[in-house]
Amino acid sequence: MKISKDLSIFPKTITALTLSAAFLLGTNNVYSYSNEQGSTNGMPFKSLQEQIDLLEIELQEAVNILQSQIDEIVIEQGEQNVLITNLQSAVSTLEARVTQNEMDIDVLQAVQGFQQQLIEALEASVTDLEARVTANEDDIEALVQVDQDLQQLIMAIQAQIVTINNRITANDGDIAVLQAQVTSLQAQLSSVQVQLASKQNRVNGICPAGSSIRIINSNGSVVCETDNVSAGVGFLNTYRSFDQVNIASSVIFTRTVTNNRACTGSNYRAVGGGYDVNGHLGVGNVFENFATSNTNWKVTVRSDSTGSRTLRTYVICARVQ
Repeated sequence: MKISKDLSIFPKTITALTLSAAFLLGTNNVYSYSNEQGSTNGMPFKSLQEQIDLLEIELQEAVNILQSQIDEIVIEQGEQNVLITNLQSAVSTLEARVTQNEMDIDVLQAVQGFQQQLIEALEASVTDLEARVTANEDDIEALVQVDQDLQQLIMAIQAQIVTINNRITANDGDIAVLQAQVTSLQAQLSSVQVQLASKQNRVNGICPAGSSIRIINSNGSVVCETDNVSAGVGFLNTYRSFDQVNIASSVIFTRTVTNNRACTGSNYRAVGGGYDVNGHLGVGNVFENFATSNTNWKVTVRSDSTGSRTLRTYVICARVQ
C-alpha cells in the first residue's frame, strides 16, 4: 500500500513536528549555558526539560494522529482497490456484452437484408395477387349469374320432387300388393327348401379302374363292385377335371362357363357324369348337365354374383367289348 507524500492535509501536526525537531537540534547549545548562580542544575535546564517533555507528548500525539489518518487512508485505499477490481470486472463484462452485441448486430443486419429481400418478394406477390383479384372479379360476376341459374334449376327440381312424392304416395298401394306377393313367395321358398333337404345329393364318389358303381347313397357317396369282364363290360375309368371361374369382387355381371369332359382310349363310352361347385353360383345355377356324344359330357353353369368359385366336371367312362 503506497501512502501519498502530500502532507498538506496535516498542517498542525507537521508544524509541531518541525518545531520539535528544531528545538532538539538546538539542545547541544543549551547545555553550554549555566544559570545565574553558575550551577548546571539550575532553573533553565528544568524549564528546558519540561518543554522537551511537552514536545515529546505533542509529537507522540501528532504521530498517533498521523498513524490514525494513515490507517484510514489504507482502509480507503483497500476499498478503492476493491472498487477498482469490481470496476475492472464490470468493464470486462461490458466488453464481453459489447462483443456479443456487435455479433448480434451483424446477425440482425444479415436478417434485415433477408427481410428486405422477403419484403420485395412479398411486394411482388401482392402485385400479382392484385392482378389475380382483378381478373377474378369477372369470374365472380359470371358465378353470380350461374348461381342465379342454379337457383331457378333448384326450384324446378323441387317442383319435380313434389311430383315424385305424389307418385310415391300413389305407389304405396302397389308396394303393399308386392309385399303380399313376397310373403307368398317366401312361403313357397320354405316349401322348396324342405323338399331340397330330402333330395338326393349329387354324386361325389368315383370307383377305381376295374370296378364300377353299384350303389349311390343319399349323401352322394358310392359303393363300388369289381367289373365282370365276362359280361362284356371292361374296366370303368373315371376322369375328374375342373375349370376355375374368378370374378372381381368389385364387379357384378353374368358369367357363363362350359366344361366338357371326354372319354379317351379305345372302346370307351360316356355312361354318366356330373359336377360339383365350390362356391355360390347365384340365381342362374347349372342349366346344362348331359352327354353330348358317346364319349363327351357337358356341364354349363351361370354366375351372376362376385367372388371366386371352382367348377369341377367329371365323366364316367366305361370300356365296352
